[in-house]
Amino acid sequence: ADKMSNAGLAYYSGDNYLQVFGSGRETSQNVVGVKRSSVSDKMVIVGAHYDSQENSKSGVYDNASGVVIALKLMEALKDVDLPYNVVFVFYGAEEVGMVGSKHFVQSMSVLNSKKILLAMNFDSVGVGEHNYFYAGDTLNAHKKLFEDNLYGVESYPAYKRANYFAGSFDLGYSHIGMQSDNLTYIKNSIRSITFFSGNASEVALGFKESQYHDNLHHTINDDMNYIMAQYPNFLVNISSVANLAFTTL
Repeated sequence: ADKMSNAGLAYYSGDNYLQVFGSGRETSQNVVGVKRSSVSDKMVIVGAHYDSQENSKSGVYDNASGVVIALKLMEALKDVDLPYNVVFVFYGAEEVGMVGSKHFVQSMSVLNSKKILLAMNFDSVGVGEHNYFYAGDTLNAHKKLFEDNLYGVESYPAYKRANYFAGSFDLGYSHIGMQSDNLTYIKNSIRSITFFSGNASEVALGFKESQYHDNLHHTINDDMNYIMAQYPNFLVNISSVANLAFTTL
């Protein structure tokens, strides 16, 4: 919230940056701020979840990596006037079922949700043999296809495989990236793109993890020392994704 204030972001609603949700002792909060456009009321969402797994050591990969990218975009866009608003959202309670992103989208009016041009999400970036993005035009998607993790890939002939190169990091299209807050937007027929990393099999829907990556995700090894020892390009990889996102915006 302090960084949002320093970047000159407006409150999304009310008189502070916090969007509290839950009931009783089971509460969390999203941290939300808006970079206002002078010419349009359309919006792009830039988001990352900031919570971690209980058994993670410090959550550097999952998901400080995504948080850092969103923060750097917030700083880089401070003096840039874009033809749309940019809403920065740091989600709480992603690890227990994407609760924060669900609350954020459900709190929007239907009119405001129609103004979203794109929702960008960053979750667990920079570790692994490849970084991936999952994207597509989901405005006409049949939501039922996404219940119970049924991917319905064949139903989307407009999806195309593409390969990009950002910095020193391969970016490959993947249709398995529906395990983060972007799924909330997909289920509400809102265009989204999510960035994540790993070692996905070229022929399977699931991950085919390397030994190092499997020993990292949601474990006590998720700290800077372990990551830098096994993946020395971690920070370069994060910067590559941030640069690509910045160019896209």
